[in-house]
Amino acid sequence: MNENKVMVWIYTLITAVIAALATVFNVILEKHYVESGTGMYKAGTVTPEAFSVFMLVGVAVIIVSSILFGKDNLPKGVYGLPLFTAVVSLAAAAVLCYSSVTFLMSFKVDTFSTASVVEKTTYIGSFVAFPAAIYYFISFLAGKSTEKIQAVFSFFPIIWTWIYLLGMYFDHTIEMNSPVRVIEELSLIALMIYQLMETRALLGKSKPRTYLMVASFAIIFLCPTFLPTAYEWISGDIILDNEISCAVYGTVMAVYILTRLLGYSIASLGLRKRVKKPKPGGIFSEEEEESVISEKISDDALKEKHNEENEKVSDTENEGKKDEE
Repeated sequence: MNENKVMVWIYTLITAVIAALATVFNVILEKHYVESGTGMYKAGTVTPEAFSVFMLVGVAVIIVSSILFGKDNLPKGVYGLPLFTAVVSLAAAAVLCYSSVTFLMSFKVDTFSTASVVEKTTYIGSFVAFPAAIYYFISFLAGKSTEKIQAVFSFFPIIWTWIYLLGMYFDHTIEMNSPVRVIEELSLIALMIYQLMETRALLGKSKPRTYLMVASFAIIFLCPTFLPTAYEWISGDIILDNEISCAVYGTVMAVYILTRLLGYSIASLGLRKRVKKPKPGGIFSEEEEESVISEKISDDALKEKHNEENEKVSDTENEGKKDEE
């Protein structure tokens, strides 16, 4: 039995539990322990430190769990839940288009030279967002025939995330060492690395164990960072502007990656032990994913048939010898 089948499901469950607990923990912190003006935690409390320790332990658990996976017997490629991944992909495309259009409509091009670095990066990012949205729209229509097109457009979400991260770095409205700012930057870095690993998989250069680990990192950082803000918008407490739409995008991406992880777990169920097929001349080809169970059954049947034929031949020969005697 392929042990990685069970491990992938346990891994996915661990990721979901850590992300859920981290989200609840961060909501409590932002409501009771964060100063709204500076984004810094209030002095004289150990709760923020406890959250940091929890996140470090979560990261350590993910890393150790990833190491436990065997190098073989893991699916290669990008998977998902057909319906859910399609809906979330469409949502990601819609959010990117909305945030870009609203910003471009409010931004005056003639003031570009005097605009702040944050506004300039956001302006450039607004144009990158459209091909990035195309990637998610293609994912909505995903099929074998669209994989090459997906691979081409998959670079744009990476670039968009990098531009967003760059704009955040130059944003001085929040303290540089603000915990709120730090976790948001870590979330975007995790998202960007995941997007890079997804691009590698689409290009046929998949690294399964790294892909799983990065997907988990992205989920456990994106959920506590952006989900509370997205919930406030859904509840009607805040208006959807460009900044809030980015938070909604982060939430959508957390769900998107989770559907990818669940799809990957399902794909691992149909995977069997990897075997090597010899090429003519005795040279082995690359490892291929095949069902050993079916091969074993067919091999056993052939062997049994071959043994029966040998027994018949030997019985015939023995009878012939007896007749001669």
